Amino acid sequence: EQTATFSEATYSFGEPRNSWLVGMNIYSDQFKESHSSSNDRSYNQLTAGVFVQQNTQITDLWSLETGIRLDQSRNYGLQTLPRLSVMYKAHPKLTLRIGGGLGYKLPTIFTEDTERLSFQGLESFNLNNLDAEQSYGGNFDINYKTAIGNDWTFSVNQLFYYTQLNNPVVLTGPVGGVYSFQNANGNLSSKGLETNLKLTYQDFKLFVNYALIDTELGYNANLQKPLTAKHNIGAVLVYEEHEKWRIGLESYYTGKQFRSDYTETNDYWLVGFMAMRKFEHISLYINFENFSDTRQSRFENINFSNSMNPEALEVWAPMDGFIVNGGIILEF
Repeated sequence: EQTATFSEATYSFGEPRNSWLVGMNIYSDQFKESHSSSNDRSYNQLTAGVFVQQNTQITDLWSLETGIRLDQSRNYGLQTLPRLSVMYKAHPKLTLRIGGGLGYKLPTIFTEDTERLSFQGLESFNLNNLDAEQSYGGNFDINYKTAIGNDWTFSVNQLFYYTQLNNPVVLTGPVGGVYSFQNANGNLSSKGLETNLKLTYQDFKLFVNYALIDTELGYNANLQKPLTAKHNIGAVLVYEEHEKWRIGLESYYTGKQFRSDYTETNDYWLVGFMAMRKFEHISLYINFENFSDTRQSRFENINFSNSMNPEALEVWAPMDGFIVNGGIILEF
């Protein structure tokens, strides 16, 4: 049984060109094993924090955003998290922004690796024996937006980023059939770029996205992070007639990935279609998910009887194929 709570209070003041936001928050995360066991993996975390944020319009072209957060955790002490962002309006259609900051994450048993294992074989552990993950990073983005004639608009956002994670908590094993967590002796770094395009013509909108994700395990000879595609593409075409029709066609590409043993997977495409028709008090919709019927079993043989051992199966593509669903929405 897991119970999490979050409470926050804020107060804002200042002027339009120089505004302030101050606040405080309390976050709790408690997990209790649902059955009596000598392998008790229960934990209870409590974190209280205060923060200050300032937005300053230095000139008509330059703006500055600064902030700092102080988090005090019951088991991990004080975390000091500053951040800074500067934006320059080079042209009414063009803005540039650069920023960076620090972050952290407390250890938890709920990770992608343990969920893949269905938490089987995970030993009990004391969270206090692990260090919190620490991160720092920066980003730079360019945003351009313009109108083309009376019917067309075009916008593009280009983002570059770098993040380094220190003290990453990794799952090790199995040793004697048992898995355990530890802080890696090294770091994890992620760098890349993301491009977002938007083109509109009357009631039509086209969204195109490309992401390059280069994640290296500094604690493991700078190898690529398994099950993380380096290249990803998405495209969505939408027709929307206000309060009447909404029709969309979507397509997503996922590049090749590495398995845990560093054999390479196939790349693949997903294609979907949805339509909604609105009336005065009722809407009808239908959704064709993955009508290209892309699934992992099309690329490799999967013995589901053997995959009852979670370690035996690494999921890198959809397990379900073509799915159709529809429904009715009533509005009163």
